[in-house]
Amino acid sequence: MGWVAVRTRQSGVPIEDISRLVGHSNTVVTETVYRHQIRPVIMQGAAAMDEIFGS
Repeated sequence: MGWVAVRTRQSGVPIEDISRLVGHSNTVVTETVYRHQIRPVIMQGAAAMDEIFGS
């Protein structure tokens, strides 16, 4: 199920929706389980925000 979480996050699906999709009780569980896979996606989003709004 890990690939589902990563691919949906890369597609812009909110972590709350992913958490429900994979059957976790809350987003903390999802973030803990998939932290190493989701982190690059979060970092890409942060970099994009820096480009848009400045750092």
